[in-house]
Amino acid sequence: MAGRMAVVLLLAAGALTTTGVASQPRRHFTLGDGRDRVREVQGAPDLVERLPSLSHESWTYGGSTVTFDPATGRVTGWVDAARRLKVRLVAARPVAAAGHSDPGGARSRTARDSRERPPTTGLPLGATRDDVRRRFGTPWAYTHEGSPHVAYLAYGRSVVRLDERDDRVTGWIVRDSALRVDPRDLAAGERAMGVERPLAVREAVAPATLRGSVRWRDDDGDGVLAAGEGATVTLDLANDGPGQARRVRASLHVESPARGVTVRERPDAATLEPTGGRALSFRLVADSALDASEVVAVVRAEEANGFDLSPGLRLRIPARAAGMPLVVVRDTRLDDASRDGRLAPREIGDLTIRLANAGTATTPPLRVRLWRGRDLFLAAGVRDTFALGALPPGAGATISLSLYTNVRADDVALALELADSAGRVVARFPVALPLTGRPSGVLDVVAAHDSGAPGGTRRPSPGAASLHEVDAPLPRPAAARRTDAIAVVLGVERYRALPDARFAERDARLMRRYAVEALGVPDDVEHLYVRTGADVTGGELRKLFGEAGWLARRTTENTDLVVYFAGHGGPDGSQRAPYLLPFDADPAFVAETGFALAALYDRLARLPARSITVILDACFSGLGRDGQSLVAGTRPTVLSVEHPALVRRQMGVLTAARGAQSAGDLPEVRHGLLTYWVARGLRGEADGNGDGTISFAELGQFAERRVRETAARQDREQRPLAIARDSTLVVARLAPAR
Repeated sequence: MAGRMAVVLLLAAGALTTTGVASQPRRHFTLGDGRDRVREVQGAPDLVERLPSLSHESWTYGGSTVTFDPATGRVTGWVDAARRLKVRLVAARPVAAAGHSDPGGARSRTARDSRERPPTTGLPLGATRDDVRRRFGTPWAYTHEGSPHVAYLAYGRSVVRLDERDDRVTGWIVRDSALRVDPRDLAAGERAMGVERPLAVREAVAPATLRGSVRWRDDDGDGVLAAGEGATVTLDLANDGPGQARRVRASLHVESPARGVTVRERPDAATLEPTGGRALSFRLVADSALDASEVVAVVRAEEANGFDLSPGLRLRIPARAAGMPLVVVRDTRLDDASRDGRLAPREIGDLTIRLANAGTATTPPLRVRLWRGRDLFLAAGVRDTFALGALPPGAGATISLSLYTNVRADDVALALELADSAGRVVARFPVALPLTGRPSGVLDVVAAHDSGAPGGTRRPSPGAASLHEVDAPLPRPAAARRTDAIAVVLGVERYRALPDARFAERDARLMRRYAVEALGVPDDVEHLYVRTGADVTGGELRKLFGEAGWLARRTTENTDLVVYFAGHGGPDGSQRAPYLLPFDADPAFVAETGFALAALYDRLARLPARSITVILDACFSGLGRDGQSLVAGTRPTVLSVEHPALVRRQMGVLTAARGAQSAGDLPEVRHGLLTYWVARGLRGEADGNGDGTISFAELGQFAERRVRETAARQDREQRPLAIARDSTLVVARLAPAR
């Protein structure tokens, strides 16, 4: 369609030139125009969202949006919600699409019937897009949904549907007087859009003209709507038309906040005589859920014959947010018998959990219930349920438990559930238990030959490396400080609505130290971007990786960039696309609250960096580090984390697992499995040829082999995935061995 329009515009320009008429510069843009034309007419956009891999590009101007075909850069539609776009609908000549001539079909008959009918002021089925434009002007929205050959034109609250193959009307939905259609086609046109509405013969009526204003008053008259208070909203209507305004029904819709404010009383339908007026009142009530400083409401009035109050009236009411309780876990501490802060099998420990009310209102009286895994046991005398009481703002409470595990220690999940006196659950907190000594696989024992003498001896395996050595000083730090290096380190362990990603924040702290000591990144805020826990929100990720975000403002063609993320990943609702899950991710709305891995790759690939290394200690199968599903009742999903955006030759990605595998951890050292072996590799173990540099291929092969072997000893499968076009990409340059 855009192509046909472009041809028509060029022909028109040629015609003007040949006739000697000077062509005036257009002061608008239209379908088929390029990006430069839109920028010339409309100015610079407030926001550009361009994802070529998802075939999506849009420019935002306030509340209005222009959409483009990312392949051609041509305008394909718009939504002018804020009335800021300088747009005009210019129709091309109708051209039948190849393979859709249909000479004797319904479409041809409809078009022929519309030509044979006597002229009418209404829009008939089969009318051209030029007919729509002449009658109603430029629509406030021109969009495509579903089939690529179908376009929707919005006029007020009414919609016209076009088939772009021949630019003819195929249906409509009439919701207001913005759209006038031929009554003979009304039923057929709305059936085509899936709307069944009886066709009635109306008597001729004189038009009404509604004019209105709105006012409000709260109960105490201070001009602020508070929790527990009501307000009266009054719509003053007048009819300035020559006809009677029949059965006028007023409506009030609360736009923001949708929670905490309800409409309790609504006015009955009213009839307004010419030059007459009426006051119609609504009753609003705010409850304890009110959490905004402003209530936005829209008042409308609809008349039986379609002579509505247009446009609707928006009312902004100052509000005072109600106090809300917010129970949070301040900290947890484990005092075990061995005093190492970790719970070994069959070792008893005292767990202390400190809760606090971080909100602005007192909680209701609360009861606590413990949920435990099958391998976790409470000491004698410890109950599963007990009363906590009401917590005023700022107050805290301490829960102490004595517990232990069995030798197996497979299922040691622990959670606190808080409920009010009516049994309604108000909060649930997973509690991560630091464990040690969990058996994994079979222990290889090297024993001396029994020659018959008593007291056979057992010899330790030579050359066994300490599992805790990653926390020790590096034997081979970075050869030099790299002033052009930038590191991004993100770790989320405790999520708002997801199970814990065990040891993820400890992993992030370790990788922060290795970024400075092993990679040579300067230890300052301009070169090292570190966020953990509740600071890793979806908004923070958009700020960090946006087209004009933190990274884009600091990356040059000499930058060596390393991006590290430890936490959860998961699939979207369609089980097709992988997403990184920030702290505030909602498992029921992954696509809306997560950060698409495709978008991450796209935006990193656009940076002018000399090299980009991405390390993701997360899996995207929907499993946590303990191998359990992040969302109850779901199964592991096999997703591919490769992406066409990985076209930069200087870009490499290392992920913890592939397919339906989970990204596990190593409880003995309290680190993620991939993070632990990446750290071991950066200490110099991955330098296979001993040249003092660690390439992406060396680090990936070392981590893949070690992680696979360690996971096998845990009786599970995990195999990292390394993706790079140039495997010689240098990740670290080490000082000579001491």
